Formats: sequence, structure tokens, C-alpha cells
Amino acid sequence: MNLKKLLFVALFAAGSMVFADVDLSTTIRDVYIRGTCEQAGVINMTVDGDDFADASSTTPVYIRLRLDHGGLLCRTLVWDHPNNPVTFTRSEIYVPMRLEEGEGNFLDSLAVNPDALAIVRWKAGEPEIWLRVTQSSSTWIEDNAPQTSNAPNPDRRVSWSIGISASRSSLDNQELFLGGTANAGSPPARRASLPFAMREDLYATSVINGWDPTTSDPASLEIDEAVSTLLCVDLSSSNLEALPAPQEDSALNFDPISFDDQTRNVETGASFTNITLGQLTSVAFSDDRIIARGFDFGCTGAVAKFNPVSAPLCLIAGQQQGAADEGLVCVPNTLAVAVGCGSQWGFHVGSRVELQTPSSANYGFLFRVDNNGRYFDVNGAVVTGGTLPAWMQLDTTALAVTANVGTFPLNSQGSTSTTIDAGGNLLTRYARAIYSGNTTLNPPAGVSDSITLSITATVCQWYQEDPTDIVIDMDFYATNRDSVLDDEPGFDGRLDDSTGLDQEAFCDPSARLAFEYEWAFGSFTACESTACADIFFQYVPKTINADGSATGFWSGVSYVNHGRADLDTVIGNIYEADGTHWQVTFPELPIRNQKTWLMDFDEAAQAVVFADAADLENGDKLTPEVQTDGVLRDFGTLRSSMFINACGTEGDLSLQGVQADLDGYLLIGKDDVINGAYAARNTDDGAGAQSGDLPVLNSKKEWEFPGVIDDYRNHYGVRIAPSIMK
Repeated sequence: MNLKKLLFVALFAAGSMVFADVDLSTTIRDVYIRGTCEQAGVINMTVDGDDFADASSTTPVYIRLRLDHGGLLCRTLVWDHPNNPVTFTRSEIYVPMRLEEGEGNFLDSLAVNPDALAIVRWKAGEPEIWLRVTQSSSTWIEDNAPQTSNAPNPDRRVSWSIGISASRSSLDNQELFLGGTANAGSPPARRASLPFAMREDLYATSVINGWDPTTSDPASLEIDEAVSTLLCVDLSSSNLEALPAPQEDSALNFDPISFDDQTRNVETGASFTNITLGQLTSVAFSDDRIIARGFDFGCTGAVAKFNPVSAPLCLIAGQQQGAADEGLVCVPNTLAVAVGCGSQWGFHVGSRVELQTPSSANYGFLFRVDNNGRYFDVNGAVVTGGTLPAWMQLDTTALAVTANVGTFPLNSQGSTSTTIDAGGNLLTRYARAIYSGNTTLNPPAGVSDSITLSITATVCQWYQEDPTDIVIDMDFYATNRDSVLDDEPGFDGRLDDSTGLDQEAFCDPSARLAFEYEWAFGSFTACESTACADIFFQYVPKTINADGSATGFWSGVSYVNHGRADLDTVIGNIYEADGTHWQVTFPELPIRNQKTWLMDFDEAAQAVVFADAADLENGDKLTPEVQTDGVLRDFGTLRSSMFINACGTEGDLSLQGVQADLDGYLLIGKDDVINGAYAARNTDDGAGAQSGDLPVLNSKKEWEFPGVIDDYRNHYGVRIAPSIMK
């Protein structure tokens, strides 16, 4: 081989050591494409070269893993910032590194410091995970024959994993940490930097700090300090597509890249956008980057029939509607809903029902208060101080949800970000009830398929607000699991100080929008009281023939207000023999007044009209309007019956308890001859609804006349003398 070829081979070998790829291998899990907290796969990284030679405690190398498709982290594992309310997650997570089992000399050991690799940023709502390397890879492996420090190579690889549970981390690393592969009689060769992933602050006080494999009992390892690093992703706003979409659309990937020590604000930045990136390093990564594949599925929802409700905006003390109740008008309604997402998802603990009124609405749900007007947080503790928590308990009447399986808490929750000042009362536009599951089980459990819910909501509005329809947008979110706890013995999932979960076997339950519904709840009406009465004329003759010619028949419709309220709405509803509905609107009718109309064919109008009998020439002439679709013919070509519906309304409660009373009669004639007359029927069988100056008639009473009354039609509306009636 000539010198040129030898030089090329030497340069290639040297370059392959310095710039060797970090080998990536992943496991792939199926994820719902719009889940709120889906569990992705595991990321394994293996180093077989001196890729991190420049790393040290003063010149760290950062590794950034960024999700694609708009995926975000759904849980904070590490964020060292004062705004982080979960204080134990301000501590970094040390990731155990391991010398691959079976590689290198059996006396080789891993000389990596426990803090050499740490997760330093993992914040919910961000698309990035940040790791920090603080020890040169040139010193990761210690040879025992002779005693030298070396970098990894293809025969002695160093690996680590994220995306695994605490129990799996212990399973992968504990035996290697204990050095169980050493020869008998020789010092054990430690081949892992830690027995499991653990937090920085716990390591500082742990028996693992300074743990001596020659003297320490393996049972002294405090496995309750192990930490899960599950890859839990929020895909609710992602653009991930479901299979069988192409891989570039349906696969969730991460993009790895590394930066040098000029990188700033990784650990303490308020947002990942505050991070200042350093220079790219020479570290390269292989292409195995898929951690999840998208899938989709359908849910169903069905609503049982319900009745809208209404409440007048009046002061009615003692009924949650008046001065004694601080001016709030409140109205309840109930809705039954069945929701199901199938056995692959179910309706589990943490599923929820959300109710929201429009952003412009002045009505909402009432918060719970004690006798001193103090609010309660979601745990039932009295809220003190000037700042309200994001969510507070609602009054028990505001939102109550029951289920055919399992329970919801007695007090639902209301958001304080969407509040309304209702005359000094605090309401919220946004309420939610969170499913507790079947609490007789341990742990509590939901249902694996569908569930039936009964939802009772009470909506309130200040009595001086304008009348309005009540509309509530309802969203039903179903979760996919009941518990995240690990059933592996010793990994109970709770830290020593009980500040939170740190050893989950699963990601938090992922919620999906299972059903949406717009609840036409009812209305807040003007403060009015109404008194109504109805009468019925069972027979009205037809007035014109099919060809438009007059039949000669006419009708005199007369009615009188005998009640205690002026009738400001008087409507005639006429139903012809074929069911066609016509309507005519009459003028108001004050107390103790009578009105009479002649229903006849009007030559000038060429239509049947109701003419004011008091002034046939110049008075009102009213034309019925058809109410049935598709009818093209004129009114009056068929015999009919007629209701007169009349109501009195006042802008206060003065008509409460008042009974309206409407009576009347109908004359029937042909040409100039009166053929007969009968009194109207009251629509209620009895006098209970209409107090009577006249008796309530339940059958036709015919009036007979001894002869022709020539001038009756010309003087229509004049009371008939008793002497001419039998």
C-alpha cells in the first residue's frame, strides 16, 4: 500500500473516532393523535466514540431533543424556576450511564460521575427536553489492566435511556451499579454510574452518595428515590395524522442536536424561547428517531329530551330570586347524556364534564361561600389572602353530576379567569366536574366503555340585567386510564416527603374530547306577570266558494273582557276543515269592554276580512294570514273553527294570581237573515281558569229568532234585546 493510501486510511480512522454518531434506538408506541398526555416510546442513546471529549463541569455540552408535529410535553419533570409551584421538580434528574454488559474486559469499570449526565429542563407545554453532559467522554471508562482512562469505542459502548419508569431504570442499571460481574475475590467493577435515575437533591443526602460496593448491603439502596422519565406528550394541538397516513405525517419523531457551553438559560429560563443557543458541536446522531405512531377512533354521545326553563328577572324573596338572595335570579335545569368511546378508551378517573357560557353573557355559575363570604379552593380549604386560586369550589347547586357507575365530587369547580360581578356576587362562566370513578374499589376505577350521566346545572344572573336566552356549551372529555402507579413491589410512586408522584409507570391519563353539545338551557325573561284566557268557536261557515264567489254566509264574532286585567294581546287562530291554520291579530281589549267583528267577503278587497262592526265603512278591516306552509288558496273557502287567545301582561308582578276571563258569542247569517247564534266554549272544562261573570258552557247553546231582523246587519254590534230571544 502506498503512502497516500496509508495516510487516507489513518485520517479516516481518526475521523471516525472523533465524529462517530451517537447511536439512537427507540421503541414505538401507538398514541391518540389529539390526546392530552400520550405515552410515547423509549429513547436509548449509545456512545461508541469520544463524542463528548470537550465536556466538563465548567464547559458542559447540552443535548436538545425537540418533538415534531407540534407535540408538547404534558408534564414538568425538571424546571428550576421560582414560578414552578411543584418545588421537588426544580431539582435536576441524574440519568444513569452504563457500560454495555458483556463488552470490554470484565474488570473494566465505568468511571462516570453520577452527575455526568443530567436532565436539566423538561417543562410542560414546551416541545424540548434538555440534557447536560459535564464529564469528558475521554474519561468515561477505566481500564484495570493497566489502570488508564479511555473513551468509549465500538467494543466498549456507553448507553443511557430516557422514557422509562423508575422500576425499569432500576432493573436496567442496579446490577451493573453493584458490580456483579467482577471475579470473586476482586473488587467489584462498577459498570453503571447510578443504580437508577434520581434527583440531584436526593442524591446529595442519599446512601448512594459514597456507596461502597465492598461494604454496603444492596438492600440499603433507597429505591423509593428512583425517578421515572416517561415521555408523556400533549398532542391536543398537534398536526399528527393517524395511520394509514404516510410515515412523515403519522410518525412522532424527536430531533436531537447538541450545543457547546456558550448555551445560556437552559436550566432557569422562564420559557424555552429565553434560551440562548451556543455553537453546534461535532456530535452527530443516527436516524432512528420515531417514538410514536398516530391512531384515531370515534366516540358517540346522545342527549335525552329535556325542557327549556325560564325565570323572570324579578325580586321574589326566598326563592333564590330577590333582595333576600342579594338580587340573584337563579334557574336550574337537568340533562341526561350518554357518552361512549369504546373499549379501547373508556371513561376513566379524571374524565370531566365542562360547561361554559358565552364570553359576552352576564349569567354564570355561583361559587361556594361560607357565612363570612369566603371562598373555598378545590380541596375545600378556605381561600385566604388577596389572590384567588385558578379554580375554586362551586356551590352544590351550581353543577351536580351523577353517573350510572362511579361518582363525581359534591362540589364541582369553577374557573376564576372567567368571572362575572353580579351585584357583588361572584359568578363564573366556566364550570367543570371531574369524575372520581367507583370509589369503592382500590384504587378507584371508571368504566371501560360508555357511561350515562345526569347533569343538573343552576345558572344565575343579576336581576337588573337584560333578559336573554341561556345557552351553555358542553364538552365531555374521556380519559384512557384510572391510575399511573407502578405495581412493581417497592415502587409505590410517592416520594419520602409525599410532595408528589415521581415513580409513575404510566403517563397521566390522556383526555380526548368525546362529545360536544350546545345546551339550549332556557331564558331569563323580563320581570312580567301574565294572565291569559281562551275561548273556542266550534263552527264557522265558509264564506266564499272555490271559484272566489261569495257564499252569502257571514259570521259575527263578539267577545268581552270580564276579567281583572287589560288584555293587550288578542289573537284569533282559525283552523279550516283540512287543517290549514290562519291567524288574525285583534286590537287590545281593556277591562269590561266588548268588541264585535263582521267576518264577511269584502267586495273592494276581494277577500274575506274581519270588519269592525262599530264602523263598517271606515273601521279596521283585518285579513287573516296563513300559518301553514304551501297553501296558495284564499281564506274562507272551507268551514272552520276558531280559538281566541288573549293575554294581559304587566311589567311587574301585579297580575300574579289574577285570572283573566274572556267570554263571547258568534252570530251566523246568510245574506240579510240571521240563521242563529251560539255562545263560545271556554277551553278549560270548568270555571277554575276563568272566573265567571257568565257560566262556562261545554256545549253549543243555540239562539233562535222569531223572524227576520231587517236592520240587524246595518246596526251590527248593537246588543240584542232579550225580548227577541228564547
